Amino acid sequence: MEDLIAEFTAECREGLARVDSELVAFERDPHDRERLGEIFRVVHTIKGTSGFLGLGRLERIAHAAETLLGTWRDGAPPTAEGMSVVLAAIDRIKDIVAELEGSGTEPSGDDAQLLERLERIASGSAPLPTRTEGTNEEQVSTSADADPAACAAWQTGGPPAAGDVAAVAGQPMRAAAEVAGGGDEDPRQEGGHRRAARSGSLRVSVALLEALMGHVSDLVLTRNRLVRLGRDLAHPELETALQRLDQVTTELRDGIMKARMQPISNAWSGMPRIVRDLCAALGKKVDLVMEGGATELDRQLLEVIKDPLVHIVRNAIDHGIEPPEERRRAGKPETGRLRLQAAHEGGMIVVRISDDGRGLDLERIGRKAVAAGLCTEARLATLSPRQIASFIFAPGLSTAEKVTNVSGRGVGMDVVKRNIEDIGGSVEIETQRGLGTTFTITIPLTLAIVPALIVGVADQRFALPQQGILEIVRCAGGDDRRLELINGRQILKLRGELLPVRTLAEILGIAGEGQDCLRNQGFVLVLEPAGHRFGLVVDAVHDSEEIVVEPISPVLRNITLFAGTTLLGDGAIAIVLDLKALASAIATDDRMAAEPEPHVGPQPDSERTRLLRFAAGRYRMAAVPIALVQRIERIEPQQLELVGTRSVFRFGNELVPLVDVDGRFVAGLDGPRPALLFADAGRRFALLVDEILDVVEAEVELTIDPDGPGSLGAGYFAGASCVLLDVSHYVSCVFGSWFGADRARKDRPRIRVLLVDDSRFFRSLLSPILANRGFEVVAAESAEEALRLLGEGERFDVVVSDLEMPGMDGFALAETCRARGLRLPLIALSSRAAPEDRSRSRAAGFDAHVAKLDRAQLFETVARLVGEQAARS
Repeated sequence: MEDLIAEFTAECREGLARVDSELVAFERDPHDRERLGEIFRVVHTIKGTSGFLGLGRLERIAHAAETLLGTWRDGAPPTAEGMSVVLAAIDRIKDIVAELEGSGTEPSGDDAQLLERLERIASGSAPLPTRTEGTNEEQVSTSADADPAACAAWQTGGPPAAGDVAAVAGQPMRAAAEVAGGGDEDPRQEGGHRRAARSGSLRVSVALLEALMGHVSDLVLTRNRLVRLGRDLAHPELETALQRLDQVTTELRDGIMKARMQPISNAWSGMPRIVRDLCAALGKKVDLVMEGGATELDRQLLEVIKDPLVHIVRNAIDHGIEPPEERRRAGKPETGRLRLQAAHEGGMIVVRISDDGRGLDLERIGRKAVAAGLCTEARLATLSPRQIASFIFAPGLSTAEKVTNVSGRGVGMDVVKRNIEDIGGSVEIETQRGLGTTFTITIPLTLAIVPALIVGVADQRFALPQQGILEIVRCAGGDDRRLELINGRQILKLRGELLPVRTLAEILGIAGEGQDCLRNQGFVLVLEPAGHRFGLVVDAVHDSEEIVVEPISPVLRNITLFAGTTLLGDGAIAIVLDLKALASAIATDDRMAAEPEPHVGPQPDSERTRLLRFAAGRYRMAAVPIALVQRIERIEPQQLELVGTRSVFRFGNELVPLVDVDGRFVAGLDGPRPALLFADAGRRFALLVDEILDVVEAEVELTIDPDGPGSLGAGYFAGASCVLLDVSHYVSCVFGSWFGADRARKDRPRIRVLLVDDSRFFRSLLSPILANRGFEVVAAESAEEALRLLGEGERFDVVVSDLEMPGMDGFALAETCRARGLRLPLIALSSRAAPEDRSRSRAAGFDAHVAKLDRAQLFETVARLVGEQAARS
């Protein structure tokens, strides 16, 4: 009986998770008979199965709800009151199922009032045809005839006897599914469909999956230990076996981790219901848009972020989106827009919750922060809008005018931030008065197994998660990378940029060689967790390992710098450090140290770009921005395959096309060659080169025109003449268009983009990329030219502008546009992405701030802002 109950409750959870959102969608479109049929089938199945199992209370509620749904299915118009009482019945069923799952028995309770409401509303609708009821009874009788003893027990309301349970235990839900067969469908046919549908999947308990993940974690640690021993022994046959063990372990780990992954839509399933109920309670109208629901993340993280997401959504509707009459006065549509978006970005999951409401009242937040003693008036005057907005995460701070059951208690946003940071994530706010607020949550894909860098301080080793480590610099006193003292603080001069630096030994309070970092000029890890960039000096960099993070000992739990412990490949235990806590320790004292000296680094109106230089074909030296390169692969001749007319090689489970600098598919190789792997929109291709030369950072100025397709032009920079290649040309050679741009043009109106940049290089680089994505691009080489085009009445949907330009810069352009009353979206495009830069661009009037070579974010931001502008108008 316990197995039957467990199977029943599991299937109930799955069905009920869908019913909430389906009911809300049906309320908006009462003519969707297919959706209503799906809701009816779920409730009908619960009724039949609960009756079979002797769960009388569940059966009565489900039967009453089914009766009302049946009147709608037979043509009666659904009412708001009827929808509310059905939702209340679903909530009651959920509560009973939860109790049943925990205790194994159905809880007692008084459902008379709920049942009376369901029956009253149902009786006021068109009566159900007797044919439908008769058909259901006939199906129930036929199904129960297969086991008379079980039927007798079910009809008397009691559970089946032990022997009866044993008789059906081999297929526990088959009889129940037949009992609950739909009234309009042949039960034999439906049973066949269900068995066929389930043949490709198997329900596995979470406990078993967690146990498997634990064994795989142990296997990873053992693998690390064996690989380290194998290196020391240097035995060829042992190395071959260990390589195979390494591969199998990695594949097994990936498989188990994939089994733990769930779509984020599972965390969103209850959002339509929450939005509906809040709108009804607050008298507001809100459209909920959910994008990227198929994005997957670890189920453990999914459970953690559910409550923070719900809290932010409730706040957006309560505080952010205005009532209809206020929106009309502000020139907005009566119905607000709440958007949930999720996507994979840089090995992390990024979730954005944005609304088009009134935005945060920063003045009120500032006053509340001063009153709560969080900062002084003088300090408040120096803070950026983003820093002021972050006060809402302070415990106990609330700007609500009155306490309600929705908000106003000052409890919640601090818990949201803490829960997200506890799983290695971060949350940021962007707000603009009158236009809305966006919360951006960034979380790791999984917490189970983490790639880490093992570093040494004195005779101790520590593990640092690789996520957030930008590069490792070996300082040798050269002009482009050296450690110095400026204003009494340690600073790393790295390619013209000044970074605050602290030694790990100093932060941890232990004696290490790095304490005298100016004399040693040793290893510096350049880190950027949560947008704060700094350098961390260590004595040694030992290795890179996949580690299993274990909880920290209770004795050390109050030390915020420690995130956990791990077992290294040689059996030693190491502390795992928290990068955000390290960043906070450095930021506290070193804010002034990050300010550049007037004579150091590039001038404000110059741009430096990191380039990968290489030799390829007719080009003795060519280059592409390194930000566009996903990785560098070494291609062996035997890796090449011919698929139709295309030369491809295998990369993981993908076949990647390979072309040369002339845009032709490579016919064959006479030896191993390097190739640059490019990726975007889920598809990849590779460019074959002869030799990788170096990576440089330089101001790119193109002084020679392109010599043909595939070239943006040439110039002299970083000490040599170099040709800049046009990556979008090779995309067209491989795929014919920018990953479906032709289809995008047909499916939607062309978006006109005004691109403003004084650099010919960036205009030449970005214009074809945007055009191949389906946008219509007009390029201007100065802010003055952009204002002329806008003033002449040309229609543009969005302006994408550089910030650092001679004459009128991007900030002045944005301020001028807003002063002239232009409401079109403005996107700042810059290689500078520090929080203060983003805050300054927001204050000037830009709607978004995008890194210059982040194509995916640029495409997404243009489409999102234009869509939001269209919705508002």
